[in-house]
Amino acid sequence: MKCLKDGFLHHIRSIKTGSTLTAISSNQLVNLYSNNGLLREARNVFDEMPERNVFSWNAVIAAYVKFNNVKEARELFKRENCERDLITYNTLLSGFAKTDGCESEAIEMFGEMHRKEKDGIWIDDFTVTTMLKLSSKLTDVFYGEQLHGVMVKTGNDATKFAVSSLIHMYSKCGKFKEVCNVFNGPRVEFVDSVARNAMIAAYCREGEIDKALSIFWRNPELNDTISWNTLISGFAQNGYEEEALKIAVSRLVVLSSRHLDKLN
Repeated sequence: MKCLKDGFLHHIRSIKTGSTLTAISSNQLVNLYSNNGLLREARNVFDEMPERNVFSWNAVIAAYVKFNNVKEARELFKRENCERDLITYNTLLSGFAKTDGCESEAIEMFGEMHRKEKDGIWIDDFTVTTMLKLSSKLTDVFYGEQLHGVMVKTGNDATKFAVSSLIHMYSKCGKFKEVCNVFNGPRVEFVDSVARNAMIAAYCREGEIDKALSIFWRNPELNDTISWNTLISGFAQNGYEEEALKIAVSRLVVLSSRHLDKLN
C-alpha cells in the first residue's frame, strides 16, 4: 500500500468481505492514515486489530505525537498490554520534549529509560539529542552538561548531529567557552555544515563578527540560505546594519546569476 487510495480500497474490501486484516496490513494502514492527516481513521484501524505487536503500538503512538496529542499518546503508552521498545520510548520522549508544559515528563521518561537499560532499553543518539534540544529550550545548562557527560561516557557524542546539538545547546545557555571546546574538541571530525552554521550563530551572539566571517569564507559549502541568513542576522543584531545590507545584496546577486545561468 503505497498511496492513500490503495490503502483505503484495501481497507474497504476487507470490511465488505468480512476478512480480517493482517497485523502487517493494519500497521501499514495506521501509518498511511496518520501520514495523510486521518488520525481518527488510524485509531479505528488500531482499535479493530485482534492482535497487536510492538510495531502497532509504535505506529499509533507516533500518530498522536505527530498531531501534538501527547495526552492520548501517554495513555496508550501506559496501558498494561502496550508492547514497548526503544522506538516507543523515543517517540513519546520527543513528544514530551517539544510540548510546552510537558518538559518535566520528558526528564522523568529519560530517567526511566536509564533504569530500563537492564531490560534492553538503551539510550541512543536520538534520545540524547532530543534531551539536548530540551536543555536548549529550557536554557538549563546544568542538565545539558550532565547530558554531555552521559554522551561522552556512552560514545553518543561521536556523531555530526550530536556535535551540532551540543554547540546549539551551549550557545543558547550562554556558555561560549564550552561552545568553542565542542567545536574545536576531540570530535572535530564530526563538525559539518550544520555545526559550522551553529558556530557562526554563536560567534554572532557574542559579537565576534570577524570570527563568524572567517568560518563562513573558509568553508565554501556554507553558500546556502541558512548560512547567509545567519550571517546577515548576526551583523544586524550587532549594529552593523549597513554591512548586513551589503551581504544581503551580495546574496541576491549570486542568486540572480544562478537563475540567469539556468535560463541560458
